[in-house]
Amino acid sequence: MTNSKDLTVVVSNLNEAKILISDPKNWTKGCFSFIYGDLANGEYIACAMGALEGAGVAKAAYVYPFLEGLLEPDYEVPLEHNYLHQAMLSMERAFDTYVEFNDDPETTHADVMKLFNRAIYLAEADIDSNKEQSGLSVTNETIKE
Repeated sequence: MTNSKDLTVVVSNLNEAKILISDPKNWTKGCFSFIYGDLANGEYIACAMGALEGAGVAKAAYVYPFLEGLLEPDYEVPLEHNYLHQAMLSMERAFDTYVEFNDDPETTHADVMKLFNRAIYLAEADIDSNKEQSGLSVTNETIKE
């Protein structure tokens, strides 16, 4: 079970990732989830998943199934990906993954910032919920099929 301390780290990571692409010049589409350029000097581009990587969050195998064979049997999708996925499900347009949402030609930088804001809100709501009860609205079971 995830505790509130874990969720504060998740919120911190989501905020850090959002900050990394908060300037439209640093956000991009279709870059296969990596950061390209020099992060230390601010001369880089990243998509939503690349921003998570820049914040130190591991990639999610459900987005790239070929990763599944490279991961340990007890691998769990980092919660940051689950919160972005849950936030994406509440957006006006339907996609299978938040990576597809990020890369869609109609998606704007403002849409991706909204996605991160929603994910942060959901994680913060779970922190508050954990203070009152032991259940979470988003868990590592959210995305498993």
